[in-house]
Amino acid sequence: MSSKTETYQSINAPIPDQTWAWNMYGAGVENIGRNGHPEQFPVPEPGPDQLLVRVDAVGMCFSDVKLIKQGGSHPKLYNRNLADEPTRLGHEAALTVMKVGANLRDQYQPGQRLAIQPDIYQQGKSTAYGYTIPGGLTQFHLIGPEVLNADQCYVLPLPGKLGYAETALTEPWACVEAAYTQRRRLTPKSGGSMWIVGRPGDTTAYQFSAGLDAPALIVLTDVPDSLAAHIEETTSAKMVVRNGLTPADYPALNTELAGGDGFDDIILLDPRSAAAVSEAAKLIAFRGTLNLVGQTPLDGQPQIDAGRLHYHYTAYVGNPGPDIAASYGEARNRADLQPGGVALFVGAGGPMGQMHVQRAIELPNGPRRIIATDVNSMRLAALADR
Repeated sequence: MSSKTETYQSINAPIPDQTWAWNMYGAGVENIGRNGHPEQFPVPEPGPDQLLVRVDAVGMCFSDVKLIKQGGSHPKLYNRNLADEPTRLGHEAALTVMKVGANLRDQYQPGQRLAIQPDIYQQGKSTAYGYTIPGGLTQFHLIGPEVLNADQCYVLPLPGKLGYAETALTEPWACVEAAYTQRRRLTPKSGGSMWIVGRPGDTTAYQFSAGLDAPALIVLTDVPDSLAAHIEETTSAKMVVRNGLTPADYPALNTELAGGDGFDDIILLDPRSAAAVSEAAKLIAFRGTLNLVGQTPLDGQPQIDAGRLHYHYTAYVGNPGPDIAASYGEARNRADLQPGGVALFVGAGGPMGQMHVQRAIELPNGPRRIIATDVNSMRLAALADR
């Protein structure tokens, strides 16, 4: 007689008529499930281009907390009315294929195990499993073209016998590794839009040694005459001059010249105003850059949406000047830990923090000193015990 574990792992594992699920109907924990309880739904049959999958393990992370707090206003839910169109948390999932639609039987088979890459793009639009696409806080559900045939296939067939929990942890481990790879554009965008904002009265002899051949549109605001002349001589881009703007005018400029989508590359010359930097940063396009060139501190702390670093892959670069182009490139903007350097990990005792520290320790040419901090002494003690 086989054990329950062996039965569960076999291709003949039973499929119930009903599945429990924790759907999300709005912001707040009180809107997960109904009246504090999961709901039961019929286990659906897959269509020709769908798989019925069983969720074997699912992890929860701080991203889920953010989603719970923000509800439909979360960047990946695009102001969706969750009361009418609920979603489901759980983007760190280990899956087993239970049934295969007719058009997929040459690619998948019952019993096949899958990991999922939740960061999904459909026709260039950012979606995600566990966000826009309901995730793994259920026992059984369907996945179809929204995952299997989006801009690429976002499931990963598992080799060997990786454990269920290990499989679910591949997603956060992938996030850790991705944090040390250069995923942001670090040079002016070819065919893109560039906005250069100067400071009236600035007499710095700026240079722009490389990159002016890239943009199709260059907008100049209060740029020194010498730099404006250099740009006009160097580039074939369309040039537009809009002088005398205040931060209150920036949204209108965005609408007029960037269609409301923001500028691909923004350059601020000798910025002094934290408020102006804050407003300019709102106009960075998806995968855009903000280049601050100067040496004088701002008059306060700019308000920057740090979430866009993660969700929109924005890059903040800069240098003291006078060469604007010196800010760009991978050589100046290192992504990985400095070999032989000193690494400080804030929040090192949390789950992701522990992963970052472990990676640093295991690097063949890692930092010579690792400093781990956390507001919770018990979490730090747990890290030390490892």
